Amino acid sequence: EPLAQEARKYKSAEEFVKNIDNLPESDLIMHRGEGVVSSGGTFESGKPIFLSPSRELARSFTTEGKGEIKSFIVGKGKTLDLTNERTAKDIYDRVVLGADKSKIQQVLNQMEVSRYGDVNYNTFIEKAKQVFPKKSEKELINLYIKASARTQFGRASIYNNWDKIIDYAKNEGYDYVSHTGEDFMQTLVAKEVVAINPQKTLTPLSKSQLTDFYNQAVKGSDKIPVQEFANKVRAELVEI
Repeated sequence: EPLAQEARKYKSAEEFVKNIDNLPESDLIMHRGEGVVSSGGTFESGKPIFLSPSRELARSFTTEGKGEIKSFIVGKGKTLDLTNERTAKDIYDRVVLGADKSKIQQVLNQMEVSRYGDVNYNTFIEKAKQVFPKKSEKELINLYIKASARTQFGRASIYNNWDKIIDYAKNEGYDYVSHTGEDFMQTLVAKEVVAINPQKTLTPLSKSQLTDFYNQAVKGSDKIPVQEFANKVRAELVEI
């Protein structure tokens, strides 16, 4: 376990905890900004929360990007991997376009789409009225937004449909949704994970627990049984 090897580089548990922000990223321990301004619930609420192995990305969602971050041990679970573009597009088609997919494609086939995926609004609405004669003007505009997000597919296509995608993942029995996250300025890009049922799969990690981890690491074993450690920590937690 790389994290255990890293812990042994420090002379004391106090030094290890103090330098937690300098430790290498690990999918076993992920972070969430305290006082986040992004969507999502809290660990206490049991609603889906957003995490990242990148402390920098997690901190970017705190007040002025200077707040504290909270760390969690990430348990095993089923993951919907949207970092794979092919999978992400398939999920978008299934969850966002749904039953309208084939007819939206029919509209797009009747018009020119630029090499960058740009879709002319007026042309789309005009063609869509013929293919979707019972749709209202508001519904046609919504179809245009969905179609544009598909022809210009990118991270925003996922971000703007989180509620639907998270509901889909939950109904399909996934514990996590993995994707590529970014800060508000779009200058920092890193892995981000949505924990669907955080109280089931995550274990909050405090300074005392990091100290416990350090003490186990310095005993000499190259491999710390992280899942066993997480179960031990979870058992010591007071139920909320």
